[in-house]
Amino acid sequence: MAIAQEHLPGYDAGGIVGIFGYCSGRGDFGGNRRVRKFRYAVYTATALTGGVFLTGGVMYLMAGTALILLHLPIEGFKGWIRGLGFLFIGVKLLNFGYNGMESEIRRASQQLLKNIPKPCRGCQNYHGVEYGGVMLVCAVHPEGVKGDHCPDHQKTIAPKN
Repeated sequence: MAIAQEHLPGYDAGGIVGIFGYCSGRGDFGGNRRVRKFRYAVYTATALTGGVFLTGGVMYLMAGTALILLHLPIEGFKGWIRGLGFLFIGVKLLNFGYNGMESEIRRASQQLLKNIPKPCRGCQNYHGVEYGGVMLVCAVHPEGVKGDHCPDHQKTIAPKN
């Protein structure tokens, strides 16, 4: 997230939705936007399903413990086995969902950084919006600078938490 905050001034890069919402709402950066949104939704649903499995696993473990305390050891151990199975599946689903969301966010933020000219990265003057088919890089150099160095570069001030 620090990379996005450093190179994308003016945008809320502090949360997952901030980066991904910006990437999915501002144009197509390599790939179909609907496909990316669908993949992100699948990863989110997978993580939520993992949470449900974890909750079910805990409930099975608690029920199994109660049955063991009520002197029904066979049913209690079956509950424990079910609970451990649900916990294992839940952890795997959560891990898959979170890793998928993280990779989508990383891919989108890296694509955004590729679109920013090298001398403008991290500059608080950078604007980078297209108006009537013409890109406005910044107010100081509307068409960008020639070369790899900008004499008017002003480092972005990191927000205080």
